[in-house]
Amino acid sequence: MKIQLSEALQGHRRGRFLKGLFGLQTESPGETSEAAGPLVLLITGEEFAASVDKQSEWIEWAKCEGHALLLLPPYEEGVLLDGLDWRADLVSQSPSAIETNSPASDVPAALVNEVSFVLTGLDGASDRDAGHLWRDGSINTRYWKSHANSGVLAATCLPMWSISLLGEGEKVKAWLASICHHVGRAAPVDPPEASNLAATPSSQQWAVLLCCYAYGQSSPEALQRVLALQQVPAMRLDGYDLPLLFAELRRNGWLDESGLSDQGLALLASGPFWRYAEQLKELASV
Repeated sequence: MKIQLSEALQGHRRGRFLKGLFGLQTESPGETSEAAGPLVLLITGEEFAASVDKQSEWIEWAKCEGHALLLLPPYEEGVLLDGLDWRADLVSQSPSAIETNSPASDVPAALVNEVSFVLTGLDGASDRDAGHLWRDGSINTRYWKSHANSGVLAATCLPMWSISLLGEGEKVKAWLASICHHVGRAAPVDPPEASNLAATPSSQQWAVLLCCYAYGQSSPEALQRVLALQQVPAMRLDGYDLPLLFAELRRNGWLDESGLSDQGLALLASGPFWRYAEQLKELASV
């Protein structure tokens, strides 16, 4: 597991404490990790709320396999982000920590008397064994995934920069690992040879590539028919200009008359959505 701090957090006293707690070097947020294991990016809720122009970029980053984005207090009261029903509100009474056998629950127990916020919302999940819930069932930590093998977007009310955690870096890492346990992992792939992968697909092009691979289609009309027959859609392409997207994919050499070209298959296999593409193909064959 590799831990990074946002640029704003790195320059704040809270960030300086976290650097010492984890023994971090200064890094660029979002930098690709060459180390084994997931990459965790820490951002305060205040910074996230104030950086409207960066929010969508951060959220897309958190959806990628191997990535976890964790929001830390302090927060602005109210809805944390568009698309999820999470809210942060000031606590009305002091919570009580639950006791579990997981080492991760040591951190909530140590910080229970220092929390100022409580989370509410039904989207995503919380891990009781890791101490994400207080004794009364209220939430201190919540995580959400866009699909089974995606990265994780999480928020916590626990002040990780508290002096109470001085010298407890390993315990805090164990708590972070409980969140990273839910992060999707990229499958090792040997892509076909001689592929030009210089171009980067847009989010809509990725979605069409996924569908062409999973459903074995090579034209917008055929793909539309397949999706229209699904009782419970696994992928939704509402509002997509499919003829234009198919033309772009063919122009880039990722699609041919029979479906994904060798180059398109190599691109998908080496990209962040390969595991999900395989899962979608398995669902389509049932």
